Amino acid sequence: MIFFSDGTTDKKLAYGEFKNNSKKLAAGLINKAGFRRGNVLAIFSPNQVDYPTVLFGAIAAGGIVTFVNPMYTIEEFTYQLKDSGAKYIVAFLSNVIKATTADDKEINGIKPYSYLISEKEVNPVEYSEEAKSTTAYLCYSSGTTGKNKGVETTHFNMVANLS
Repeated sequence: MIFFSDGTTDKKLAYGEFKNNSKKLAAGLINKAGFRRGNVLAIFSPNQVDYPTVLFGAIAAGGIVTFVNPMYTIEEFTYQLKDSGAKYIVAFLSNVIKATTADDKEINGIKPYSYLISEKEVNPVEYSEEAKSTTAYLCYSSGTTGKNKGVETTHFNMVANLS
């Protein structure tokens, strides 16, 4: 069953493949990159078919995801990395130069990684009462005045929105 389809490239992602790849990415983040619960991972990519795999892989690893506008300048990108406390970046090919330039500034000890797929899978973090108030997403406002501001969205907020 096709779960995601990219209208630009016509690449498709089946549900089983998405689930498997997300769990493998989570294992790679934890076992290969030292990712820990509560770490922030920045996704620096336009919308494309692999985006959900990265998003759910980071969540399955117990992390927080911040979404970075792929059109940001290096300065805007750097600001969001500092402000969000992101320690990991997954960048689309067209954003790699900006991502590595920001990393050269040694922001938050960031280690830019591309897909970190492990042979093992990790089971997603189990639901708990604590998860209700745990941040899942750190989205940034467009900033009508001053700098963009981070807006925390908890797991419970997402469930309530989907319900």
